[in-house]
Amino acid sequence: MPACSRNFCEEAVDIRGLKLLAAEKGYEEVVKGFKAEEGAKVKAAIIGGGTTGIAAAHYLARAGIDTTIFEKRSSLGGIVKHIIPDFRIPEESIEKDIKLMELLGIKIKLNSEETSIEKLKKQGYKYVLIAVGAWKEGCLDIPGGEVIKVISFLEGLKDKSSTIDLGRNVAIIGGGNTAVDAARAAKRLKSVEKVYMVYRRTKEYMPAEFEELQHALKEGIELKELLSPKEIKEGQLICEVMKLGEADESGRRAPIPTGEIISLKADSVISAIGEKIDSGIYVKNNIAVDKNSKPLVDFNTLETNIENVFVAGDGLRGPATVVQGMADAKRFAEAVFKKEKLISHPPY
Repeated sequence: MPACSRNFCEEAVDIRGLKLLAAEKGYEEVVKGFKAEEGAKVKAAIIGGGTTGIAAAHYLARAGIDTTIFEKRSSLGGIVKHIIPDFRIPEESIEKDIKLMELLGIKIKLNSEETSIEKLKKQGYKYVLIAVGAWKEGCLDIPGGEVIKVISFLEGLKDKSSTIDLGRNVAIIGGGNTAVDAARAAKRLKSVEKVYMVYRRTKEYMPAEFEELQHALKEGIELKELLSPKEIKEGQLICEVMKLGEADESGRRAPIPTGEIISLKADSVISAIGEKIDSGIYVKNNIAVDKNSKPLVDFNTLETNIENVFVAGDGLRGPATVVQGMADAKRFAEAVFKKEKLISHPPY
């Protein structure tokens, strides 16, 4: 959009907005003629029924590949359905995608703990995609009080029968999109009056999308920059003031302690410092990983060191966007199409 020539006369074409409009208004029309191509006589298994797995299954099935999703939960949707608040992505959007899969004849096995590549291969699955996401929670160990893990908090909010009481003042530790989601969700609770996002750098270094942060600030959430939590004491979050030094290995200026201490009112403290990849499934299946436990793949195809076994989505790179996961799904599908000598661009 920044490169759109209409910027010279008025404003750019709203590409994302128009795509959303088409998805919302054109769904019923698309469903009428939705079908798969003729079968390719091969089977593919997808471990993980989040948005990446759903997208991958969709692409394969449209090309006629016999596809099965293995999902450990009782419903599909992954992080989007079970964690991301409804005000960000309505659950009905996921349900529409699931309906499209049903029309394509995709098989769905819920409450499945099947994660063995060897067993899936013995069942006749030629291709296997691991799309398990990044569900392993990172959490700060702050002495003096309870620290709530952000995934547990957001998942609890999705349970309509649960009652969550955070008190009047809530501190969210972290600067990513999940931290923003948690802050905005906490702000919507009746008992909550103030929500702080506590971040040890300044906002220009926050990994959260700028637009998401702006939404949070407009809703009255306060951003507390250059603060590093040290202790929870008598309803207060004790923090050390930081200053920015030289750039570190991440390319961001490193936070340096100043010795100055301040406190924030905090009845509840939520840690949102980033979810991590659980490498267990890779180790179990002899998939090569790097020093950070991330799977090693050919990024042109997402294929691992094991032939016809692929990894995509957050379980590959760590927490990212839904769009990146869907892009991975398409890259995986095109790698399979090439191996099977199918058309390279089926009707997505």
